[in-house]
Amino acid sequence: MTEGEWEETLDPSVMLAYVQNHVSERKIRLLACGCCRHIWEHLPDQRSRRAVEVAERYADQLATPRELGQARGAALVVAGGAAWAAYWAANVKASGPLLNVFEAAVAAPARKATQLTRRAHTWDIVQAESVREQVELIREVIGNPFRQLQLPPYVFAWQGGLIRQLAEAIYQEKAFERMPLLGDALEDAGCYDEYILDHCRQGKSHVRGCWVLDLLLGKE
Repeated sequence: MTEGEWEETLDPSVMLAYVQNHVSERKIRLLACGCCRHIWEHLPDQRSRRAVEVAERYADQLATPRELGQARGAALVVAGGAAWAAYWAANVKASGPLLNVFEAAVAAPARKATQLTRRAHTWDIVQAESVREQVELIREVIGNPFRQLQLPPYVFAWQGGLIRQLAEAIYQEKAFERMPLLGDALEDAGCYDEYILDHCRQGKSHVRGCWVLDLLLGKE
């Protein structure tokens, strides 16, 4: 895959095939969890939701393999339809079933919408929208794997390290609504990279694993 193909493709399966060999297991797990977060309303059972939450913690080494296994086992009891995504997100090695997560997730909104409208074409319309959202989610977590971005030390030194403090608070509290404020702070600190600033200020949703937050916090 080339950089141009990465930026232009509308096929999440092509992107997933590429990232599995080019990014960390942590990134892949958080990508799987982010996919589940996008269909949170389709995961009403607390066992499915807990599996995702434990998997997020496990990605950052805040949960043990035993905790992950217990959460996965509980999620299996209710697995089916969208709930399969939560189960696979808590797999021992997230890179293996990543495509399974995305396939289960993309069908969930389409299935529910079709049940409501009872019109066959609804499935295609809603599924296409879900696929577009998945493509944006991959770019949210991975960014552009063909770019190696670095920020100058003075950005991190600004206001006694305020940039990293803001990023850490957003990450830990899942306070992604503060991302535009982080973008403003970055610009005030001397960051003029439009790729970074635009990502902070975009109106789209962010998830844990956001490439800008990882860049600022030194996470891979």
